[in-house]
Amino acid sequence: MVVKRQKNSLASRLGDSVRKVFEEKKSLSPEFDTQTGLPAGIEGGIAKLVDCKFLQVAAGKQNAGKDMFFAAGIVVSPSEYDGINLIGLRTQISEPLYDTPTRSRKTKDEHVEWVMNQLKMLGIDMSEMTVDDLEDIADTLKNE
Repeated sequence: MVVKRQKNSLASRLGDSVRKVFEEKKSLSPEFDTQTGLPAGIEGGIAKLVDCKFLQVAAGKQNAGKDMFFAAGIVVSPSEYDGINLIGLRTQISEPLYDTPTRSRKTKDEHVEWVMNQLKMLGIDMSEMTVDDLEDIADTLKNE
């Protein structure tokens, strides 16, 4: 007999409040900001996406087992800033998907909303998606 194991999906771990936030925010247009993950002072930098995923904090680390969003890119523009060559440098963002009461985004819901905006800035139209699609969205972006 084959044992079927249910995937412990991101959506089920995040819970119903995130599902509600996703449904409320999925059709909104992205809000672009100047925070690119590049060195301070660079506005409108461009990086080629090389990694995009949802992961869980490794065992033995603070917040082990909690979910995170991670994306990384290789700088393509600007070519230099303040005399420093930037082409080919790696830039990345990560976002906790759990409550962080001491940060500017304090709740899991606020973190998920921020991640949704980042994905929309990468061209993802979420209007016909559900929160269950988040992991597939990241996989699709990473493999394009």
